[in-house]
Amino acid sequence: MWYEEKFRLLRELWLIKQTLRTVCQYILILMQKAWKLFPFVLLSFISITLVLLVLKANGILQIYSGILLTFRILSVILLIIYALRKRSLTTWILVCMIAGAEFGYDVPEVAKKLQVFSDIFLRMIKTIIAPLSFFQLWSWVLPDMQISNRSEEWDGNHFYTSKLYLL
Repeated sequence: MWYEEKFRLLRELWLIKQTLRTVCQYILILMQKAWKLFPFVLLSFISITLVLLVLKANGILQIYSGILLTFRILSVILLIIYALRKRSLTTWILVCMIAGAEFGYDVPEVAKKLQVFSDIFLRMIKTIIAPLSFFQLWSWVLPDMQISNRSEEWDGNHFYTSKLYLL
């Protein structure tokens, strides 16, 4: 009958769903185990890249520059993957600094044309840091100024005025 066929299809779909769920769980377990080894793989790959660069720079070993370029790019890609998983601002800053240095080393003519972005970034930092530091100092002084305006509390106490001179 038609409901038996429908029941059979639903059962097959349920079995497929269970199989996919089990496979996904195994893949997740493997990824978690592999992620524990990822920092070691990353450090060893970066170490190999640095050793190859030092050997070529000192003339000890003749290495094709395409191989070094590949190792450097793969190192940066692995660092980006690490930063994606780590989700820390400090990690992202360091990875972006390394990626920018690599980009400037490999294609300096394009990096010179992109200097506009670095100027914009530095101007943005200046516009953020100056008010931030001013208000940080002001928040340091302001609680002490809340005492009172009576002169007997201010006599002989130069600590508060010295804080105001910092501003």
